[in-house]
Amino acid sequence: MSTSPIPRGLTALDDIDEATLGRRPRMGHVTAREEVMSLLRQLKLPFDERGRRRAANRAEWFNQVDKPLEVHDILGS
Repeated sequence: MSTSPIPRGLTALDDIDEATLGRRPRMGHVTAREEVMSLLRQLKLPFDERGRRRAANRAEWFNQVDKPLEVHDILGS
């Protein structure tokens, strides 16, 4: 089972094979998939492991950015 946030069942995102499509893939399937994947790369959505790590790190940073710096942790007080 995939943990990807990208929904399956959309032809452009599914595996391009006869078992998935119910027939031999055509050039239109390949082109549509490449267009969608290009869009997702441009949007920098976290659809792979690296993207999910970056999204988690960014969320943690945004969670901490407005909190005051705890100086005693830095100075060892």
